[in-house]
Amino acid sequence: MIRISAAVLLLAGLLGGCGNPILGKLATSAVGISPSAPQVQPAAGAPAIWLTLPNKGVKFAMGLLESRDGVNIYASPDGTQVFLRDGMIIATRGFGPDLMSSEAPAMATVLSQTPHRRVMFQLDGTDTMQSEVFNCRVQPTAPKPGAGAQTEGASTVVMLDEICENPLRTIRNQYTLGRVGTVVKSRQWVTKGVGYAIVEAKDG
Repeated sequence: MIRISAAVLLLAGLLGGCGNPILGKLATSAVGISPSAPQVQPAAGAPAIWLTLPNKGVKFAMGLLESRDGVNIYASPDGTQVFLRDGMIIATRGFGPDLMSSEAPAMATVLSQTPHRRVMFQLDGTDTMQSEVFNCRVQPTAPKPGAGAQTEGASTVVMLDEICENPLRTIRNQYTLGRVGTVVKSRQWVTKGVGYAIVEAKDG
């Protein structure tokens, strides 16, 4: 596990995110600097998701707050936020031990079952940024005994496991993809203090 100061990460984030306001926002939030714009709530009728934290025993709805540069930011009424890119969690805010930012694969990489690397950043109790590196592989989810092919309407549902390992832990992210490779439900690792988050579309 690599430890770097929050200030160093902020500088790296700003340099690497030049021209990318989402990366700049993530880097700024990572060191506890409030964005200049006031916090707003999702508009009425905005697309929504359910987010479940099994380890905390909570499930709540989140509405789409902003969509920019391929990143969708969903927020709950209390201000909790999750950042999704192609349905993949890349950051959180308000979860407690947050995922401050991450280097995550594109969903196309997961769909092609290409080996890849993940880097996940979070703050420890001394506000020092920690990075955890995983080597990952992807494989089809093993079907349950007696289960046939699943379908969503006229389209076969694809279910994939992303298995990521390092010397400290192994995590298993699971994705259910429907039409044109869109993630309709997932179970993804956030941080050690949060555990997994289940994200799914909210109907109605």
